[in-house]
Amino acid sequence: MLKHYLDLSLRNIKKNTIYSAINILGFSIGIAVVLYITQYVAYELSYDSFINEAEYIYRVDHTQYTSEKEWQGSARNYLGLGPMLKEKLPDVADFCRISKNLDATRGVPLKYQDKIFYEQNVYYVDSTFLDFFSVQLVSGNSKTALMNGNSVVISTSIAKKLFGDRDPIGLVITELDNENSNRIVTGVFEDIPENSHLKFDILIPIFGDPNYKFFVQDPWYSPAWYTYVKMGSKIKYQKDINLVATSIARTYKPDFIKNQLRIVFTPVTSIYLQSDFKDELKINGSLNLVFFLILVAFLLLAISSINYSNLSIVFAMDRSKEVGLRKTFGASATQLRKQFLIDSFVTNLLSLGIAIVLYVVFSPSFNDIIGKNINASLNYIAFTGAVIGVLIVSTLLSGAYPAILLSSFKPVEVLKGKLVMNNRSFSLRKALVVFQFCMALILIIWSLFVSGQLEFMRTANIGFNPDNQLIIHNPTAYSRVDNEHRYDDYLVFKKEVLNSAAIESISTSSSVPGTEIGFTYVNSIKKQANGVYDPTPYKVMYVGYDYLSQLELQLLAGRNFSEDFPSDVKYGSIILNAEAIKVLGYSSPEDALNKYIYFQQLDEWEKVQIIGVVKNYRHVSLKSPVSPTLFYLSQDKGQQVFYSLKFAKNSPQHVISSVKDIWKKVYPGKPFNYFFLDDHYDIQYAHEKRLQLLTTFFSNVVIFICCLGLINLALFEGKKRSKEIGIRKVLGASRRSILFLLMADFLKLVILANIIAWPIAYLIINKWLQSYPERIHINGILFLVASLASIALVMLSVFLSTYKTTNINPVKAIKSE
Repeated sequence: MLKHYLDLSLRNIKKNTIYSAINILGFSIGIAVVLYITQYVAYELSYDSFINEAEYIYRVDHTQYTSEKEWQGSARNYLGLGPMLKEKLPDVADFCRISKNLDATRGVPLKYQDKIFYEQNVYYVDSTFLDFFSVQLVSGNSKTALMNGNSVVISTSIAKKLFGDRDPIGLVITELDNENSNRIVTGVFEDIPENSHLKFDILIPIFGDPNYKFFVQDPWYSPAWYTYVKMGSKIKYQKDINLVATSIARTYKPDFIKNQLRIVFTPVTSIYLQSDFKDELKINGSLNLVFFLILVAFLLLAISSINYSNLSIVFAMDRSKEVGLRKTFGASATQLRKQFLIDSFVTNLLSLGIAIVLYVVFSPSFNDIIGKNINASLNYIAFTGAVIGVLIVSTLLSGAYPAILLSSFKPVEVLKGKLVMNNRSFSLRKALVVFQFCMALILIIWSLFVSGQLEFMRTANIGFNPDNQLIIHNPTAYSRVDNEHRYDDYLVFKKEVLNSAAIESISTSSSVPGTEIGFTYVNSIKKQANGVYDPTPYKVMYVGYDYLSQLELQLLAGRNFSEDFPSDVKYGSIILNAEAIKVLGYSSPEDALNKYIYFQQLDEWEKVQIIGVVKNYRHVSLKSPVSPTLFYLSQDKGQQVFYSLKFAKNSPQHVISSVKDIWKKVYPGKPFNYFFLDDHYDIQYAHEKRLQLLTTFFSNVVIFICCLGLINLALFEGKKRSKEIGIRKVLGASRRSILFLLMADFLKLVILANIIAWPIAYLIINKWLQSYPERIHINGILFLVASLASIALVMLSVFLSTYKTTNINPVKAIKSE
C-alpha cells in the first residue's frame, strides 16, 4: 500500500514538473537555512555545558548604585569575597577566583628560549580551578598542578607552538612582566571548547599574579577578581541569596559607600547569553538574537509550507475528479489524507536532500556571516534529530490542510462538474499570501533600519580623528623588570621615530579609543577639601603631552599639558571633558577654568587645578553614553600602556616597516605588537555588523521564497484562465490590459500586506532602537523603500510568469477548453 502511495506521489510530481521544481527549490532553500539556524541555536545554547555539575556553579557579580540608580555592574568582584562566602554561607561548598588582564589588545609577554610572544588568554587562578571547571589534563596531576607559585599549566595548542613534539612537563616559560618570572610547566590540558564563556590557554597560580601581594593586604580594596562558587544544591530563590551575600559583603566596606554595593549570583550556564555586565571575560552572545533566529526558522518553514499549501489548494480543481472517483470506489477520507500527507512528505524529503547538499556547500559562507565555525563542534546525533524534526514539522505544516481539504470533497458534486473550491478556500489562500509578505516586509524594513543604525554609528562625529594612527603596545607597561629605564627608552624611541618622514607625532596613553578606560573612580572627587564625596563614576585617562592634540580633541577652554608648566609634571594639573564639567556643576568650561578640585588616588587627596576643558568625544562606541572623564599627565608611570603614532598618508605597510626597524634598535627582543586605531574602533560594532548581515540575508531568502510561490501561483492562474484570456483577446483586449488583469489580484494582496506590516515593523524597530543612547529617527522613507521594492519584486515575478500566457493563440485556448 505504501508503495502505491509513493508511486502516486512521484507521478503527480512528474505530471507537474515545472510547478514541483519551483516548489522544491523554495522548500530546499528554506530548509537549508533552517538547518543552519538550528545548528547555530544549538551551539549558542550549549555554552559551558561541558562543565560537570554546571547547574550548581554561579559567578558572583556586583553592582554599585547611587540614589538607587545602578551606575555600574561588573563581572569582577573583591579578592576577599570567595573566602567570606564559604565561611559565612553554609550552602557554598567551594569557590574559585580568576584574575585576567582585560586589555584584549595586549596580553601577557612570555618567553621560551628565543621565542617572545604576547598571550592574551592568561588566567591567574586558585588551585581548585581545574576540577572546578572540569578541565581535562593530558599531562600532570590536576590536584597539585597549580599548588606551586612558580607553576604554569598550558593548553595543548600552546605546548605545540612552543615545544613542538617535546614533553613540556618540567620545561620553563619566562613571564617578562614579573620579577618571579620563571614558571615550570606542571600540566597540559585539552584546548577549552569554543562554546564557553571562559577562554584560556595558560593558567598560573593566583599568588603568581603580580598584583596579588598588593590586593591580599586589603582584599576589599577594589573589585578586580572574578569569583565563582559551587553550591551544595541548586539555588531556588536567587534574590534571597543575593540579599544575604550583599548584607555580608557590606560589613567589609566603609560606611559612606557600603549601601551602594549589591552582590548578584549569576548561573554559569546563563552567563554567555544573559549576562551583560562590564568586564566580561569574553564577548557574550545575545539571547534576543537566539530568539530572533528561532522565530526566523519557524517563519521560513511556515512560508515554505505556505507555498506548498497554496499550490496544493489550487491543484485541488485538477485533482477533484481523482478524489471523487476514488471515493466512489470505496476510498475512505483517512486513506485520502494519508495519500496527500505522503505527497507532502515526498516533496519535503526531496527538498531536504537538496537542502543538506546546500547546507554542506554553503556552510563556510554562513560561518563567515555569524563569525563562528559551528561545524567544528557539530553533534551528528543532534543534527540528525534536527533534520528529522524539520522533515516532520514541514510535512505537517505543508500537508495537513490540503489533505483535510481535498479528502472532504463530495464525490457526487465533483463528478457532476460542480465547482469544488469554495470562497473559504480562496480566502485562506489569499490570507496565506498576505502573511508571507507581511513577514518578508517586516524583515526587509528591519534590515534597512539595522543598516541605517550601523552606518549612523560608524559615520557619526565621534569627536576625534582615528585615521592614520598606529598604536603600539608599550613592552614595559605593568612590568616589574624594566621600570627604571621605561621612560628613558620611550624618549629614545620618540626621538628616532620623529626623525622618520613617515611619522608626524607620537604620544602615550593608558587607554585608546575603542577600549574601555580601565580606571574608574567613585567617591574620589570633591570640590572643596571639606566637601562631600561625589558619588559620580569618573573615568581617568593618563596621557602624554601631545595626546589630546594628536587625536584632534577640541579644547573648549584653557590649554593642553606642557613641559613649560612644572605643576603639570607634579600632577598638580588636570584636564576634564565637558561632561565632567557639567556633572561637577560648573556653568561653562570658562567657569571651571583654573578652579581646584580634590582628587583621591589610593589613600591620598591631591589638590589639582583645572587647566583645560575638552569637548566630549566617543572613547567607546555610541552604544554607551559619554562618561565624565579626567585627563592626567603621564610620564614614567606604568600607565604608559600605548604608544600612539600619527603617520602621514603613506602606505601603512611602509610605515610599519620603518617603525619596526627603529623598534628593534630601541627594544631588542621585545615583541612589536601593533594595530591601527580606526580598525580597532570599528571592532566595537561587530555585533551590529553581524545582525545587519543576518537580517539582510534572511529577508532576501524570505522574499525569494515568497516570489517563487507567487510565480507558481501566477503560472497556475494563467493556465486556468487561458479560456478567459482567449475570449478577451478575441473581443479585442490588449496584452497590457490582460497582464494588468492577471497582476491586479496579487497587487492588492501585497498592498494589504504592507498595510498590516508597517505598524508591526514600527513597534519592533522602535523597541530595538531604544537600546541605543544615540540612534537614527524612524521615518517613513525606509518603509516606503521596502514597500516599493516588495511591490516591484512581486509585479516582476507575476509578469515573468504570466507574460507567456498573454501570447496564447485564442483559438487554441478556447478549443482546448
